[in-house]
Amino acid sequence: MSPIGRIFVVINLVLAGLFLGSAATNLASAQKYRGSFEKEVAAKQALERELNASIESLRAEKTAAENIRNEIKNQKDALETQKAALDQDIAAKTDEMNQLKSNMGNIDSRLEDMATQLENQSSQVEQANNERVAAVEARRNAEQERDDALEEKASASDMANDLEMQIAQLRTQLNETRSELQSTETLLTVAVEKAGLTVAELGGAAPKIEGAVLQVATNVKPGLVHINRGSADEVKTGYVFDIYSSGVYKGRARVEIVNSNSCTARILNVVDGTTIMQGDTASTRI
Repeated sequence: MSPIGRIFVVINLVLAGLFLGSAATNLASAQKYRGSFEKEVAAKQALERELNASIESLRAEKTAAENIRNEIKNQKDALETQKAALDQDIAAKTDEMNQLKSNMGNIDSRLEDMATQLENQSSQVEQANNERVAAVEARRNAEQERDDALEEKASASDMANDLEMQIAQLRTQLNETRSELQSTETLLTVAVEKAGLTVAELGGAAPKIEGAVLQVATNVKPGLVHINRGSADEVKTGYVFDIYSSGVYKGRARVEIVNSNSCTARILNVVDGTTIMQGDTASTRI
């Protein structure tokens, strides 16, 4: 072989070695990238499964919240129906009592007439002795009628007192129903306004908690109050405090932030002509 041929052989051998080295490097890199790609695909699939599970959970929570809201609305409708029935009962009892009072007036008139009759009969007895027996009998009859009328009047008075007691009881029931309806409407408002609902916010009427207003912030509309009652006193987010002072009702505020020994509530409404101030009494039930 000529020297030039040997040189080409050597060059071919060197190029072949370089090609094999490059191919081995590229193969290792491809395997490395493939492993990274498979890991990323697996991580993405796991993330998609987790997101799907979260979406299903949120849908279930939304459905449960809507069911609770519908249940509260049904309770509100039932309470309004009960209130209407109580109003009708009170009206009927009032009419009945007025009728009894009218009957009592008629009885009083009859008693006056009978008293006049007795006087006339007594005068006739004094004037005509020959008619004494008949007049005495007539007088006795009139006295019996008077006694019967008095008993009838007493019975009517007792019935009127009973009706007044029944009306007072019905009015008490009506006030309790109105208070329960107001609490239910407040819970329904909380359920509608908040996207994430908790059992504490829809759990029904709050326990009786009484405290005092520590501070009032009017620079934030519609206004905030700071109350000296917190989670240690069983205060929960969504509870509504009625605010008053010296027997004067001023307004309402709903708890938004609860601390250990205090809470911050957003003012819902203020009675015209009043101002919520530091030191006012705040109570969940009045």
